[in-house]
Amino acid sequence: MAFGVKIKRVELSKAYTCDELAEAMKASGEWEMGEPFAVKHGFAWLVAFPPIDRQNQVWVQPCSKEPAQKWQIMLSHDIAGDFGNMAKNALLDAVTDGWASMGSVFGKKAKAGEKQVDDVIEALKSRNL
Repeated sequence: MAFGVKIKRVELSKAYTCDELAEAMKASGEWEMGEPFAVKHGFAWLVAFPPIDRQNQVWVQPCSKEPAQKWQIMLSHDIAGDFGNMAKNALLDAVTDGWASMGSVFGKKAKAGEKQVDDVIEALKSRNL
């Protein structure tokens, strides 16, 4: 990870839409980081896990048009579907000249997010999704 960015790619056993992948993930058993859910964020659909905090969340996004077999797992500093939180973070950044977002790059929550990215990849592989 460099400067709060962690993105890894994985190829799944078959092609899924976001809804299908979220349902398959739920059906495969419990996830340590919480229950995955499909959500629209901007113009894109993705599978997200519950936020770690207001600035860190693990996303699973298709690498191409859905249904996709290749997906990227990333640590995002936005919370999927929570535009109120995005507005609050943008305002805090403006007031603090960007210092309010430093927690999303460094600290225990960011490290937990980095680990979750790797854990999601291992779980997807071990569950043969």
